[in-house]
Amino acid sequence: MTITESFIHFHNKNPNVYKTLVFQSRQYRRMHPTKKLGIATLWENLRWDFMMSVDHGIDCKLNNNH
Repeated sequence: MTITESFIHFHNKNPNVYKTLVFQSRQYRRMHPTKKLGIATLWENLRWDFMMSVDHGIDCKLNNNH
């Protein structure tokens, strides 16, 4: 399975992960329009949010492959 196929498979099972990343990046951009933000920061923040949320509805692990 290629990385693209793997991503599509993951995304189809967990579309809220991508939606949350987009939301977080847009939220950051609104608050800090001239500053840069890396995907690693967003990804670690997403991991934290999902780990701390009691009712997040996601039964997946967020690894570094997608």
